[in-house]
Amino acid sequence: MTDPEEHARLARLQEIRGGMEELRIEALAERGRKTFTTEETLEFIRRQDLAADTMTSSPLAGLEPDSAVLERVQSYVEGEVAIEELIEQATRCASAGP
Repeated sequence: MTDPEEHARLARLQEIRGGMEELRIEALAERGRKTFTTEETLEFIRRQDLAADTMTSSPLAGLEPDSAVLERVQSYVEGEVAIEELIEQATRCASAGP
């Protein structure tokens, strides 16, 4: 491909990616029969992405989250608890041991 062709292809991919992200935001703005603002939806996506990244890296560190951990992480994603509370819970659980 020539540079102009490559540039046009990359621009089109960026446009498609933007459209897909917009659709994702719209879909998430109406979840659980509730409607959320754009800001609330973007915050939900940020929490969801953070949780997904964290959960993906856990097995690499030799950690396998149990169902209780997964429930706490989901409560964070849903905005029911703050990240500080989630960290405090994890610290308490780690201190208590198995």
